[in-house]
Amino acid sequence: MTSGQHSVAGRVARRLLEHAEAVVTAGGDLDPYLRRYLAEHVGEALRWEGLGERIDVLDRLDPDAVAGEAMRSGRGQQPLPAAVVTTMVAHVELRSSSAEQRRLARALAAARLRFHDPDLTDPRLRWSRLRRVVPHLPLTGHTGPVEAVAFGVLPGGRVLLATGGDDATVRLWDPVTATPVGDPLTGHTGPVRAVAFEVLPGGRVLLATAGAGYAPPPGAA
Repeated sequence: MTSGQHSVAGRVARRLLEHAEAVVTAGGDLDPYLRRYLAEHVGEALRWEGLGERIDVLDRLDPDAVAGEAMRSGRGQQPLPAAVVTTMVAHVELRSSSAEQRRLARALAAARLRFHDPDLTDPRLRWSRLRRVVPHLPLTGHTGPVEAVAFGVLPGGRVLLATGGDDATVRLWDPVTATPVGDPLTGHTGPVRAVAFEVLPGGRVLLATAGAGYAPPPGAA
């Protein structure tokens, strides 16, 4: 991104943050666009500090979107605000609509990260001895154990992750944001044991899978 594009992205992110702050301060609800995409604008402009200072706004956003965008764009910005990092660690728990539950989830995440931030405390958490954690994004979707994983690089340089599991599906993921790419691939009638990518000379990408069960198409010998 050029400096001019960064400048435009920064102005857009600042305006959207200001609007979100005004809405939340007035006790209103953010519209669906801001809940889902404000984090993307913030990440594009590398303005995480502005969002990290307003936990009340951060708590109104889609925590999965915040976690994925922070993982994608925040790696070159050190350190990320503590409130944003706790979202990366506790994004599943932060889906709760209860403000009290979100506050406790952030306090627990801060304790696991060894953060000592007065804005990330909860009076219900007086003492804890929790295993330390680092920010990561789990891939959720399979309904059983995952038996196979493989990385593949598309001709344009994009990296995909393929997983196969006991639920007889193969799933493609963006490994940076932990979001699924397309719908699950079906056809196996038993656990998927192996997956592999191959790029042909012309640039076409193939994905091969192997499993414990196969049902031949109707009419096949």
